[in-house]
Amino acid sequence: MTQGSHPALASGAYLPSGSAHPHVLDDPAQWIIIERGYLDVFAVFGAPLEGRRLFLFRLEEGALARGIAAAALSDGRSLALVGVGGADSALRRCAPGEPVAAEAVQRWQEVLAQAADLPPVPDDAAEGGERSDAVLLLALANSLAEREALRSQHDWRSERRKLGEARKTQALSELASAAAGHAIEAAVTPAAAEDPDPLRSSLLRIFGALKVAPKLEAFDTPGGLEEGRSRLDIIVSRHQMTRRTVLLRPGWTLLPGLPLIGFMGEERRPVALLFRKGRWHVHDGPRVTPIASDGTEGSGTTGLAADAVQIYPALPASSLRFRDLFAFGFASLAADRVRLVLLMLAAAILATLVPYGSRFLVSDAIPYANLNLTWVIIGGLLAAALARAVFDAGKGLTMLRSELGFESRLQPAMLLRLLRLPPAFFRRYAVGDISDRVLGIQAAREVITSSFTSAAASSVFSIISLVPILTVDKRLALIVLLLAVFIGLINVAISYRALIHERQRMALKGRIESFVVQMLMGVTKLKASASEAMGFGRWSGLFAQNMRHAVKAGRWTNLQGAADALLPQLATIVLYAMILYFLKADMEKAASGGDAGKGFSLADFITVSTAFAQVLGGISALAGALIQSLSAVPLIERAGPIIEAVPDAPPPESRPVKLSGAIDIRNVSFRYSEKAPLALNELSVRIGKGEFVAIVGASGSGKSTLLRLLLGFDRPELGDIFFDGHSLSRLDLAQVRRQIGVVLQHGRIMAGSIHDNIAGESGLGMDASLEAAKMVGLDKDIEQMPMGLHTVMLDGGGTLSGGQRQRILLARALISKPAVLFLDEATSALDNRTQAIVTETLQRLPVTRLVIAHRLSTIESVDRIIMLDKGRVVETGSYAELMALNGHFAAHARRQLV
Repeated sequence: MTQGSHPALASGAYLPSGSAHPHVLDDPAQWIIIERGYLDVFAVFGAPLEGRRLFLFRLEEGALARGIAAAALSDGRSLALVGVGGADSALRRCAPGEPVAAEAVQRWQEVLAQAADLPPVPDDAAEGGERSDAVLLLALANSLAEREALRSQHDWRSERRKLGEARKTQALSELASAAAGHAIEAAVTPAAAEDPDPLRSSLLRIFGALKVAPKLEAFDTPGGLEEGRSRLDIIVSRHQMTRRTVLLRPGWTLLPGLPLIGFMGEERRPVALLFRKGRWHVHDGPRVTPIASDGTEGSGTTGLAADAVQIYPALPASSLRFRDLFAFGFASLAADRVRLVLLMLAAAILATLVPYGSRFLVSDAIPYANLNLTWVIIGGLLAAALARAVFDAGKGLTMLRSELGFESRLQPAMLLRLLRLPPAFFRRYAVGDISDRVLGIQAAREVITSSFTSAAASSVFSIISLVPILTVDKRLALIVLLLAVFIGLINVAISYRALIHERQRMALKGRIESFVVQMLMGVTKLKASASEAMGFGRWSGLFAQNMRHAVKAGRWTNLQGAADALLPQLATIVLYAMILYFLKADMEKAASGGDAGKGFSLADFITVSTAFAQVLGGISALAGALIQSLSAVPLIERAGPIIEAVPDAPPPESRPVKLSGAIDIRNVSFRYSEKAPLALNELSVRIGKGEFVAIVGASGSGKSTLLRLLLGFDRPELGDIFFDGHSLSRLDLAQVRRQIGVVLQHGRIMAGSIHDNIAGESGLGMDASLEAAKMVGLDKDIEQMPMGLHTVMLDGGGTLSGGQRQRILLARALISKPAVLFLDEATSALDNRTQAIVTETLQRLPVTRLVIAHRLSTIESVDRIIMLDKGRVVETGSYAELMALNGHFAAHARRQLV
């Protein structure tokens, strides 16, 4: 019998247990007796300690397990049994000659036969057990192989059935290889048009418009999994997106927006509302009806409900870069980008008419006093100026619409990503600092968008303005280009020096805002301790540092302004000097009999001067845009941790699970940082369905840490946590948390009515809120309030007593009838009468209850008490058993007994 990575043990010795110590059951001469706890038996194809384990059965205390030589299958694979004991289990290897009860042997072969789907073994099977066990293992191996084949065939048939649902599912199956953008929409649109399910049809159209690939399995809603939630909510959440109910107020058809789910007729049939080509359209199955801009009757709005649901796309649940945010925000704005480029190009081309018009005016109109030609040129220049003004206005409107579309798509996605970041992320930064970093993303976007547009327009303008100079003299064009590059480099160098101080200033700004938030939240403590001067002193020190860097950055900015005023003048002087130099060189060349070229007329000078002024203007605008974009660098750097952090997301293999309440914590170890001590040390606890368990221990024993792990706020360093046999790491945390009622130690009341605080996002009505209030003894208090459940509370519930705040939090946890209830010091602020009501309610609840408490009156009536000390279970049992044991818990309880 092989032990995973452990030396051989003598017969009769105790074997190590726990998930880190698997035992290969391959020695027919050896038996293992489970003296305490349990032994889980798994089947493994291939290498026993490396292959995937298939759970077979659990042997409880008093049972026997026997080794069986690995069974060989016809396909070349082998099957072995692997046993894994519980962390607190006592497993002993039977000594040679030690008598083994026939009933235990019979039970061992019965569970083997049951696992292999065979009829019960005869009573004499214990005799010649090795042969019988080997036959059973071979039968088990064949049975498991058959099950795998059937499961694969069933999965294949199931997928074929789904993919056979008209052309809709054919289109969806092609999405796996479809590229982002229009390929997704092209693949989804035919499926949406022919789908008989109006909700699925509407959502497919919306996903196509949002450039989101739909997940086929997300549209299947198993009944009974998430009561109280609409099918729309479930589908949207499984796509990791979010939704919001909106009102279609008069005039809504005049404004563009994200796609909506509308509702038609009395039956509220879902339809897709999409904004295309300057107007809204109703997509109702295969029918597409445009809506007039005034929203009049008969224009597509007839029968449309006044409310709708807006769907917000989500950013990918992975580490991102800042450019990924731009790609996401502009994903559905390709037409605006093309329009913007065309408008900039048209405006730049019109600008070249000025140098050419000035040339013709000086060379052909004025010397010959040709008034008609003069007026034609002037009229042409005016027309070009007006046309450019129109193009610039169109560019501005296009930019405005693009920015609105970008913000409406990115900002909700960023907030959703922030809310889904793991709690460990928020421990690294203060509240004010995080707020400043998040707002910096929008500020950086505004800076980059405006500076990039300006830079692109200036670059095109400058390049096209070089064309008139090239037609006059290529040498002068080269000089102009070199001067422009020189001016740009000077501007960038000065801006970079300012950037060094700007980075420091932005970092200090985040610290200042964070400190101000902390002072405002703790202003009562500051006043109580008369520490206002100390708080002001710390703030003024940070503010002074910030101002020093601001002054230094301002000096470089002032130098930048001086350079902008001086360099164009110097460049003009250099250009005129080079014109004179080239004229003199040409004249000397002509005097020596060489080719003097075509000469340099007044018209040429006017053309070059006008075009050069335009080039300098473009270069100045380009330098300003680059300088402005550099100011976004510190904002992007500060936003980096938020963008790069990976949010919580369900694993790809996760499936919705309806919890019954069984919890298994196996060999869990956890620490808050690499250098911190273990907060939990190889902790193992099993909680049965519907059990009422109290976790007690001194401060720092790991009670609240355990609760954080159970909620998925942190992940164990070692070991695992199972809900109903499913590893928490492989479940959708959001779906699991919706089935858990939680009252944390520092829970807060939200601003709003009592009903809003109790019902939360459950969508349940007043009756449900009142029932939950009665369960926690809050109904009498509510009756005494003039507005009852509609009573408005401030953020934090400052107008309520501590007991009332805790009871509202308790009611919030109970209203959705969760399968599991976690309470962390939830009754600490209640008086004895109210606590008795709450305790009685908790005793009646048919759910699993885990309570962390210190008060004896809270834990006296629980089914089991688990005593923690330094992250380990030191005692477990009922209140009476632990008091009689006279150990850690009894000492803990005596401190409260009078």
